[in-house]
Amino acid sequence: MKTTTLLWAALVLLSFYFGYQLGTSQYNGQTFNTMATSDELPEQRSQKSAKETQTKQQDPSANIASDKKLIKADPELSELDSGEIASTIRLLLGDNRFSQSFKGIAEAYSLIENLTESELLEILQSEFDSENSAKDINALVMILSQYAEYDPQGAIDFVERNVTSPQSKMIATLATLKTWADHDPLGALNWYFSESKKASNQGILSGVASSLTVIFNSLATTDIELATSKLYEIQSSEQHLSLAAMGVINALSDKQEFADFLLRTEDLKQERLRTSVIGIWGAKNPLEMTQWLDNEYQGEDIDVLKQRAMASWMMSSPQESANWYVGGASEDKRQERVGEVVRHWSSTSPESAMDWLLRQSNIDYQSAVSTLLTHAIYSDFEFVSDNLELLKDRKQKAGLSFGIYTQLKKIDKDKAAEFLQASPYGAEMQVTLERHRKNVEAENR
Repeated sequence: MKTTTLLWAALVLLSFYFGYQLGTSQYNGQTFNTMATSDELPEQRSQKSAKETQTKQQDPSANIASDKKLIKADPELSELDSGEIASTIRLLLGDNRFSQSFKGIAEAYSLIENLTESELLEILQSEFDSENSAKDINALVMILSQYAEYDPQGAIDFVERNVTSPQSKMIATLATLKTWADHDPLGALNWYFSESKKASNQGILSGVASSLTVIFNSLATTDIELATSKLYEIQSSEQHLSLAAMGVINALSDKQEFADFLLRTEDLKQERLRTSVIGIWGAKNPLEMTQWLDNEYQGEDIDVLKQRAMASWMMSSPQESANWYVGGASEDKRQERVGEVVRHWSSTSPESAMDWLLRQSNIDYQSAVSTLLTHAIYSDFEFVSDNLELLKDRKQKAGLSFGIYTQLKKIDKDKAAEFLQASPYGAEMQVTLERHRKNVEAENR
């Protein structure tokens, strides 16, 4: 329980920290102006940035205070040494999820956002040794992430030398990799590939595998072809491939990029990856996606991709999705596609699915209605009860009635008993209940 709470708290901090970073972040001598305060005009921000850069160039020691005093850019903040800064951050962040607040996280970040590389390293070395790195994981993650803006490899090395707890090491490494990926995704990926060859690191790499999504997403925003080609280097692990591919897929934006990615990843033979592409493309531009599938794509998995396209489009436009999917089917596949449509539609709006179904032609209505009612029983058993008599087969109606009874029993046992007593299929349901009772007794012997 303690481990779970620690992980939860650190991940909350990570999520907030990487979204909150305001002002100027420096990395390898470059300036990344991510967000300015709301009361500064663009010209003022530009002048301010130029003035600060000029000051640093004229006096490189301006950011380094003597006697271990860390001078803050904000004149309202008092001078604090490394120990005082670390103690304040620990107090603001707390050591568990209940003591954290977004205000505390923001105030903690304001203490370190303008510190230099040497100042941050001094805090890490003096305040976060192997003995207290685990209990101070929230403070460590924030300071370490800021230090990684300057020296990501150094931050990784610090974790390796000073963080002994496996759980804390995983969290700290993940934080560093996310920062590294933002500015140098290829460098972060090369580190990951290098470490993956070391048998001793398999445990920690497994824990930070989620960073592959961030790394590949960042790489794809600058070079999609390179990011796609790198997927082939991790195809031996389906989990890692899936995480990395998701990063690339979320960076795709237009028809050409989606289409090229699908073509370049055919040799990976990963159906789940390809259906994920269609799902995300369909959420962004379903018409563009379906036109490409209809008119340009000739792959062997066309039926699988069209089914995924239908499911994705159905989330926003179920009627259009259903008409496109069934309208493009050959006669021998029409019944199957109608069944797939109502199966997907049943979970969101079984009434609309039934209205659409009854307007279709050249299908087996009994089979399609049975499919719809069978899948709708989990989302709307009252709808199933109201439409039960559309079926002709008594055995099917009795089976669905038992399903209604089971769902109703979860909510109200008395009403379930009344339903069982009043149902015209009560005798069949009693037989099923008796069979279930005997099976349970046999398992408990």
